Amino acid sequence: FFGICSITRPYEWRVQQLKSLRKLFINHRREIIDAVRKDLGKQMDMEVISSEYNLVLAELDETVDHLKSWMKPGN
Repeated sequence: FFGICSITRPYEWRVQQLKSLRKLFINHRREIIDAVRKDLGKQMDMEVISSEYNLVLAELDETVDHLKSWMKPGN
């Protein structure tokens, strides 16, 4: 819908959504780690934390840090 009529959400809304997702990810850490271990067949929590979990948190942080410049026209 938003792409069809050229309506986009404002920066503040997007940042809040990303921060909410990060908080949800942290609050459900155990469940996420268990699910990833089961899905990918990893044996140790630390393997999931270092290769999957922390990567998602870093990507969320990077997105929040760069979002304003990424939203500029022409980017």
